[in-house]
Amino acid sequence: MPPLSLDSVIKKRGYFLSLFRFNRLAAAYDRYAAAVMLPLPQMNDCPARQGLDAAVIDALGLDAEEIGSIRRQLAMEPSVTGKRYAGLGR
Repeated sequence: MPPLSLDSVIKKRGYFLSLFRFNRLAAAYDRYAAAVMLPLPQMNDCPARQGLDAAVIDALGLDAEEIGSIRRQLAMEPSVTGKRYAGLGR
């Protein structure tokens, strides 16, 4: 699977970023570039990740609930948490 990048999402979905939205994304990057990111299992509680998500959601007009659901599911993923799948024997 090719790596996911904002550029690939924009091209695939046919988004057009206005200069205004592009500048808002750039400002969000500048604001969070030096921020400390919490470890992936704590991604739901990471202010920097939340801020970056909000900027991308706004710029691309994505559904915030859908993106939040994806983040919550990813945060519970065993490969992220280091825990075994529920229901698997030891």
